[in-house]
Amino acid sequence: MTSDDNIMSRHNFKCEESISSLNVKYNQCNSMLVFWNKNQIFIYDNLKFPNPNYSKYILPQYHIHDLLVYNNYIVCLDINGSVHIISLKFKNTNVLIRNMFSPLEQNIIAICNFTPETILFLKQNSDNCLLSIHKVNSELQPEKKILLSVSTENFCTKNIQTKCILKTCGLSLNNFNEIKSLFHSNENTLYNNHNLLLITFDRMTIYGAVFNNQTEQISLQKIYSCPSLICNIEINQNDLQIVVALNIGTIIKFYLNTEEHNKIHLNTAIHKMTVMKDTLIYTDGLTMWRANLNNDGKFKRYFARQVYDFVIIGDQIICTSFMNIIYSFSVEDYKHNHHYDESHILADIILSNSECLNQIFEEIENNSKIAKKIKEEETYISCIALANRLDIMNEVFQTNINVYTNYDEVQKAHSDMILTEKLKEYFEIDTILLSVELSTTTVHHTIKNILTNLVENLRIYTTLSFGNKFLKTVTIKVREYLKTVKYLIPLKSKLNRVNVNIKLVVKLPGVHDKRDCVYTVLYTKNVLLTAEHFIKIHKDSRTICLKQPNKTLQKLVQESSELLHGNLFNIHTANFIDNHYSFYVKLPNDYKEIFKNETYCKNKVQKETYEYLSSQYNSDEFLKSKSKLNLEIGDSKIVVEVVNDGFSEPLLKISGGNMSIGYDIRNFFAKILYDENSSIKHEVNHTFYTTVENLQKTIKNYIFGSFEDFTLVFEQFERNIIGGLPF
Repeated sequence: MTSDDNIMSRHNFKCEESISSLNVKYNQCNSMLVFWNKNQIFIYDNLKFPNPNYSKYILPQYHIHDLLVYNNYIVCLDINGSVHIISLKFKNTNVLIRNMFSPLEQNIIAICNFTPETILFLKQNSDNCLLSIHKVNSELQPEKKILLSVSTENFCTKNIQTKCILKTCGLSLNNFNEIKSLFHSNENTLYNNHNLLLITFDRMTIYGAVFNNQTEQISLQKIYSCPSLICNIEINQNDLQIVVALNIGTIIKFYLNTEEHNKIHLNTAIHKMTVMKDTLIYTDGLTMWRANLNNDGKFKRYFARQVYDFVIIGDQIICTSFMNIIYSFSVEDYKHNHHYDESHILADIILSNSECLNQIFEEIENNSKIAKKIKEEETYISCIALANRLDIMNEVFQTNINVYTNYDEVQKAHSDMILTEKLKEYFEIDTILLSVELSTTTVHHTIKNILTNLVENLRIYTTLSFGNKFLKTVTIKVREYLKTVKYLIPLKSKLNRVNVNIKLVVKLPGVHDKRDCVYTVLYTKNVLLTAEHFIKIHKDSRTICLKQPNKTLQKLVQESSELLHGNLFNIHTANFIDNHYSFYVKLPNDYKEIFKNETYCKNKVQKETYEYLSSQYNSDEFLKSKSKLNLEIGDSKIVVEVVNDGFSEPLLKISGGNMSIGYDIRNFFAKILYDENSSIKHEVNHTFYTTVENLQKTIKNYIFGSFEDFTLVFEQFERNIIGGLPF
């Protein structure tokens, strides 16, 4: 055929419906061409140029990993390891309904043609591998199962489906006798239908075995280890020549009955390869070539560009491109011949190539730096964006704060914590310890990558304040990925309320000058610790000190001076008015059972405080109004008691000299009684409205009165109004 004839035999068309690059399969029995990608299947019964039309168009409901074509069926292996069968017996051109397909086999690693009527599966079970032979019909009827002995390393290869290559071919009796010693086979030669199996689990090492219809179990033998990833394996059934194509552009030829290995280095990398007699046709994804297997250094280039996949049908090549263009041309229709004499290369070419390579390497290095900088900038921009999405960050981070009165309690609750101050400060008198825990929940990988990349620039700022007074500021530097950070803050002060402000701050470099940093608050949390967290628990100490404490030198000098000379000053304690405030909570009818079964207090305060309070307000004396619960918070005393005179409804009375503390404790007990008991009926006595009207008149009369008058009205208001309302 002349070059003009070759050009005339060229045809191409574009598959407009395809959404990605197409693979191609050919069935010689029915002359059917199948083009497919992971989402679509196009079936051509006959390519008629110049305007071919597919006869069938199929949209599977799964993503295809591999596909085989038989007379009346298409067998698909999806990316999840399930096998589906598609019947081709429908006549009209249409789109198949998605729910027509259901998997017939699962846990399949690879598939390959076994005979024109059967298919071979490599199946993965929980602890072994199977070779499973099935008849290709609507039910994929199993015919034979062979246990495959596989090492654990091969069996657990990551992404094994994408790396596994499975090949098989029939053996004549002579060929079987020549190679059976290589595989240590004990197969009886009286049986026929011997087959050769080649398999690689990692595209690096090739294993082999022989089997027949009577084989129950086979053990794989290592045949060859390749220095690079394998692209494809071809078997010449006549002389058992194995052709292995590596992605780097190297062909390895060897015979199973000899130890000789030949290597052919091609002129480009290999994306797809097939053997046709003594020649090799291959593509690197950009150009398409033909070379001889005798390593003569001659390469013939085809005109097709950006080739993705191809098949050879007689003397024609059908190939697909990355641009979804389908070509049909003769195997002899190559563009020009390229002959390379490896023994003589001009020096100018070498020097010119070296200079170009150096420039290419420099550009690659510059591009790598630019890509790295873009990645950093992407992280910074994402960080600033997240700083303005508090709703997202509140789901990412969780904060937990507990208050302890001594270091022993902290050690029991937490084994590993960061100390923010010197150790001695945690054991000083009147010191409270704040345990702060900042942790991340299960987060999206994008946010996780941002936190990981910025870990060196992350700081946790914790500010403690009381009213308008700042008590302490603590800074924690994040050393590793922020999963959980626990730290302990000592605070020497008699407090009854503390505001804790936590900020996660990230330092970002400036755009023009990295020293001109920008600080961004990635997450902020404000927690108010009210009076119930600072309840002091007085325990009976079992420690007995036999030695009396020594007085300091200053104290001894002061006492001696007062004995000799007396005291020049008379100190009198000034009289002051001790204000007393009372707050009330209406008790539900079943308040005794609520006190015994509540969980709010357990979750609100630390363990020892909960155990102490629970034992007190669950005692019979307290519930029957025979005893009072005395609480010490800071410098204040709070008294809690049940008021039940038998005539009016029972009330819980909280009284003390500090109005703010009394208010907090009243709310604390109100939440214990009402928050977790939604079944309580909120009812108000009819006399309540008369009480409100009378108290309203009293308030008007005393509105300009003294403070003593105010306290009387306040007592009536709390008892009769607040105490009469359920929370």
